[in-house]
Amino acid sequence: MSQINLLNTQFANFVKFASEQANAAKSKTVVTADAAGAGGVNALAGRRITANDADHVGKFRNASLKAVNNEVRELFKSSISEMFGGVDKIPASVKSAMKFGDFGKGKPLTVRRDGLSRRASYYA
Repeated sequence: MSQINLLNTQFANFVKFASEQANAAKSKTVVTADAAGAGGVNALAGRRITANDADHVGKFRNASLKAVNNEVRELFKSSISEMFGGVDKIPASVKSAMKFGDFGKGKPLTVRRDGLSRRASYYA
């Protein structure tokens, strides 16, 4: 079994947000995060996770929305990666649940994806 670091503040913020959503396993609520501070301060730790009311699944996205979605997905991937000790150590089942193929394409991270991956420790 992999060694998992569950003392990840940003991961906890994703988990908290997902657990507050009704029927998180099927939710299409789009996830966003507040901006990182200047110079990358809080780039990974302590960013507030909220619903993005300006975006939804199936919506045509402009470059600005795509950039926000890519940043949130990278933040999410980084928090999961930190949990497992690196991207290369994330189990295939977790990568599949996260839909790694959707990263970097401007697609929104939904609570459903967050909800699946928040149970990452069960996959290890």
